[in-house]
Amino acid sequence: MPTHRIIYTAKPKEPEVIEVMAWDLGYDHPGHGRYALFTAEQWQAESEPDWAMDAEGSVWLHGETLPENSTVLVQSLLD
Repeated sequence: MPTHRIIYTAKPKEPEVIEVMAWDLGYDHPGHGRYALFTAEQWQAESEPDWAMDAEGSVWLHGETLPENSTVLVQSLLD
């Protein structure tokens, strides 16, 4: 069951809507993201998530900062 929705726009492309499940990796997890954001396919395949988010809401794609021509919005589906 998805917990968050990512709306990702990399100009000039249209926005992409991705539903994900947030998994808390713990405050002492190395790297940028405290939360791994898995799609249902990644979760079922037990593969690495494309997205990660820290406690402040900053988002990484494949462990990197987002390209300059892109924006991302993460919405909670639990509210």
